[in-house]
Amino acid sequence: KTIVFVDVDCTILGRLGDLEYTSADVLVYGRPKRLRNGRTQFRVRSGTLVLRPTPGARSLVDAWIAEDACAQPWDTDQHTLARAMSNTFACTYGALPVAYCAVDGDECSAPIIHHARASANERKIGKWSRRLHKLLAALQWPAPVRVAH
Repeated sequence: KTIVFVDVDCTILGRLGDLEYTSADVLVYGRPKRLRNGRTQFRVRSGTLVLRPTPGARSLVDAWIAEDACAQPWDTDQHTLARAMSNTFACTYGALPVAYCAVDGDECSAPIIHHARASANERKIGKWSRRLHKLLAALQWPAPVRVAH
């Protein structure tokens, strides 16, 4: 059976039955984002994925698990999913409409799945912390441990 994978922070507002009628192994929502340096980056959302029971979809899941296992502390599930997608050549992808992965701020008048983005207000690892972590990794020193007070 086709699997519709959703984050725990979503609200399902409509029918999902139409998602099973796809020829792609995986449906995922993605969009281009222009960066401050002028380059464009393709960003995916991992809040809703449609996975058909195919070897291609399984290869993506396996690659995502592998990417997550070696992720950096500042990586998100979207980062690891994008890297897994770029390394999985046996999988076919289809475009998931924004209505199935909508967040506040999207131009979507009738969302079917709305994501609350529970982690949006969480404190992120800063630029200098990332640089320190990379430097220590390059020198093969253990990363600093944050002690809770």
